[in-house]
Amino acid sequence: MKKLKEIIELVKLILKKRFKTLAGSISFFFLINGGTALYLTVIILKSFNVKINLNQVAYLPESILSFLEYFLNNTKYSNGYSLFFIATSVWGASNLFYQMIETAEIIYERRRPQTGAFKRVISILFMLIFIFFFVGSWFVLSFLKVVLSSIQDGFFS
Repeated sequence: MKKLKEIIELVKLILKKRFKTLAGSISFFFLINGGTALYLTVIILKSFNVKINLNQVAYLPESILSFLEYFLNNTKYSNGYSLFFIATSVWGASNLFYQMIETAEIIYERRRPQTGAFKRVISILFMLIFIFFFVGSWFVLSFLKVVLSSIQDGFFS
């Protein structure tokens, strides 16, 4: 009987906090703004003339792999990108993290006294850190692949 009451209280809490709605909004912002973050990441990698081969890094379903390969091969990089384009891309990509901050405040019922501008700056920093770690992990994985292949060639040659 006690477990049943706990389950009922948990269901009431989930309904009160609107977890399904919040999860849906996070999913929406991930789908919409994840592409912008991916685009900025590709631009950064292409600015360093990095050759991108998804087969080396991830095992993905064929449909996703073909979409990403098309996206990577057809994304152009030039030094002529305007500051306005980069700023609007960073702003758009940071919407996911901004929504995560808003969702956390709703779930934990703790509204921070910060202004929307401060939350936006924090979300931009989170987004830039995320892209930095993604690009950094790409370089680390590429370096490890070279090291491991040279070690393997040394052992088996």
